[in-house]
Amino acid sequence: MKATILLLYSLLATCFCSTFAAHARKRPTVVVPQRSNPYDKQITTFDPQGQLLQLQYAQEAANKGSSAIFINFGDVIIAVLQNDLHSFYNQKTKMRNKSLYRIHDGMFAKMTGLQGDSRLLFQYLLQNSLQLSWSEGQAFESDEQGLIRQVPTLRVEQLANVCADVQHSLTTRPGARALAVDAVLFGIDGVRKGKDGQICNQLGLYKCHLSGVVDECNFCLVGSIMKDKALSQSCLEELDTIYKEKKYSLSDSMKRMASFIYKHQMNSVTSHGGDTTNETRARTGVDIYCLKVNPMCRGGIEIKSATCVSRDNIDEVVQLFEDSQ
Repeated sequence: MKATILLLYSLLATCFCSTFAAHARKRPTVVVPQRSNPYDKQITTFDPQGQLLQLQYAQEAANKGSSAIFINFGDVIIAVLQNDLHSFYNQKTKMRNKSLYRIHDGMFAKMTGLQGDSRLLFQYLLQNSLQLSWSEGQAFESDEQGLIRQVPTLRVEQLANVCADVQHSLTTRPGARALAVDAVLFGIDGVRKGKDGQICNQLGLYKCHLSGVVDECNFCLVGSIMKDKALSQSCLEELDTIYKEKKYSLSDSMKRMASFIYKHQMNSVTSHGGDTTNETRARTGVDIYCLKVNPMCRGGIEIKSATCVSRDNIDEVVQLFEDSQ
């Protein structure tokens, strides 16, 4: 009897030990060798020449965006934007330039570079414009006929500084990268005394570099046209002549500005091995915007635009602008 009990006890102990050992057995762990990353995104460092490589990479991406040319005459701003018409022929629907945003009633922004970064920056500027408007309030005044109208109290310079601040902050924050976007902000920028002695709104034009530098400009250009050094330098010289001499009409100024966009588009086709046939010429075009101070319009700005303007019908379009003045 005693021998039987000892036998059963030994069998139970053996089963328990084997079960415990089975559950306690460790599974083999697979260790994957990690590849060393030569780019440390947690830090922002200067190279021995004192240059920030992250900003240079971001600038290369920004310079691949669509081109645009601007000039500010004080009470009129002309903007000529590149618009490739491939989407027009493929979808049979005219497409507006998606890189032009309306931030506030009297303010616009042209952003060139990565579209995702452009939308992110636009949302940030839109929120800040609303906050600034609420904090400063809206002003109203009445004219001689008793018509009450809203007076813009938000200046484009304020939003240009906001844009520069957020772009600069990303260059000094560990783990962040610079936005690959060059932005041009234009619109109502305070008031001035007109020729008749009356106080009226004035227009401002600001270029915000992705490094956080903001410049007030009489004229500027952004986008892939900046990569063509000879053409961009020639364009800046022409804009300087148009601005200083003031002998050109609006239609002549638009045609001269558009000619540089057309030339840049054809140069891009040639550099990629394409042929400059009539079909290629027909698929190149520009969007033209003319902003004029008008207190009776939304935001104090009267806007006239023409989209998908090809080289063949540029004369007719600019004449319509001239006749509507």
